[in-house]
Amino acid sequence: MEKKIKIVGILVRNINKHTKPDEDILLTNDFEKIITLDQLDVVIDAIVGKDPCFTYL
Repeated sequence: MEKKIKIVGILVRNINKHTKPDEDILLTNDFEKIITLDQLDVVIDAIVGKDPCFTYL
């Protein structure tokens, strides 16, 4: 079974330190914008440490 994965949003702490990898991908520092994406099926947490990831749960 082959499944395609499409990244639709990236949440960062400091948006000024990052650039959008693609125009179709949302780059934001606002968690609410991520969880309200229509195309969102899966969230992958790559945050180091407990905070702020526990506050998002």
